[in-house]
Amino acid sequence: MTPHVPRLLGYETWYDDTHGYVADWQEDLPEGALAAGCLRQVRATDGITLRQAAIRNRIRIEDWTSAARTGEISPQDCHGSHPAPLREGYTEITWSEPVPRCSSIRVRAHTCGCVQTSYELCSVAGLMHVRRTLHGGQVGESPWLPAAEAARLWERLLDGRAR
Repeated sequence: MTPHVPRLLGYETWYDDTHGYVADWQEDLPEGALAAGCLRQVRATDGITLRQAAIRNRIRIEDWTSAARTGEISPQDCHGSHPAPLREGYTEITWSEPVPRCSSIRVRAHTCGCVQTSYELCSVAGLMHVRRTLHGGQVGESPWLPAAEAARLWERLLDGRAR
């Protein structure tokens, strides 16, 4: 049975056994957009996660295009914090493939998309987790935790004590 692949505005979408769900941006990316964290292609393990990643990417592209047109930013500008370099003895976070547990997730905080790996602190119904997106679009999730524990994990990730 072929998996259902969502249709997404501005993307060509498909599924294949090697890459999973794939969304390929169909327009030219504006100058500097790749360096600002915009992606030509996003990939995911399921249709819901693909839709979420593609929407986040489209928003990045639209924000970048608008700000570049008005002269508000240049390619050197960053949009978010950068995690500190790893410290000796850091804690390794257990990353797993995203599981579609709900229809919407609120992103409470995020790191800059200009680096190879970006992170988002996500919240749903009193639980939180960290979502990791690799430059190629692969997404992983930390364990879902009570809000206070997840906030501590986020803080450790940002200051280099966890990754």
